[in-house]
Amino acid sequence: MKGRPTHDRRGDVIVGLHGIGRSIGTKRILEDITLDIEAGEILAIIGPNGCGKTTLLRIINLLDRPSGGSLALWGRPASWYRDTRLQQARLRMGMLFQKCSLFNASVHANVAIGLEIRGEQDIRRHVQQALKTVEMRADGRNALTLSGGEAQRVLLARMIAISPELLILDEPTADIDPLNTAIIEQALRALNRGGMTIVLATHNIFQARRLADRVLVMNRGRIVEIGPTERVFARPGERFTKRLINGEVI
Repeated sequence: MKGRPTHDRRGDVIVGLHGIGRSIGTKRILEDITLDIEAGEILAIIGPNGCGKTTLLRIINLLDRPSGGSLALWGRPASWYRDTRLQQARLRMGMLFQKCSLFNASVHANVAIGLEIRGEQDIRRHVQQALKTVEMRADGRNALTLSGGEAQRVLLARMIAISPELLILDEPTADIDPLNTAIIEQALRALNRGGMTIVLATHNIFQARRLADRVLVMNRGRIVEIGPTERVFARPGERFTKRLINGEVI
């Protein structure tokens, strides 16, 4: 791979969705999703279980195809990203799924794998930088011996080592302790200050408020509300949003 990715100008639209729908058989998963994601922002997607958050993330990452509507990435329609172009688009993105696995290898080897596949140079330095961001070290421990929170930090380091322009996270701190959650959130803030665009789906309402520039509220495959974080939390425009924030919807 020639060179490291450069981040987009803050405020540029890097992902555009218009009227996106997704169906499996007769079941509607997403319906009429229209959204622009701007370079340099942190966008948090919140909503109850089964509302379509993960499916939306997978469509943005070109893992799933929408049943209707249009998707554009970096100013080009999704249909442009075919064959080698699809690989080029994915080189600009990193996605951390809710359920990911570490390899039966050292911490260093787990973080280095993406860099090796991409043919990066100076892998050791990139691994050390990524691990430093999540407050870990490339020691000799087997990654499978780590605690759940430490493992999640190594998985995040694996993603950020490749320096994606767009980082997509699905429940990045689900089921881990407060200390490791705080370290991950601190790392995400640092990455964002460096210009990385971050989209995360989370059930943690407080995390969304702490991290996000904007919040997208979803229910039953639709957008309920979207806006600046403090406005959405302080003055929700929809009754459903208020109920979600108050813990009346799970």
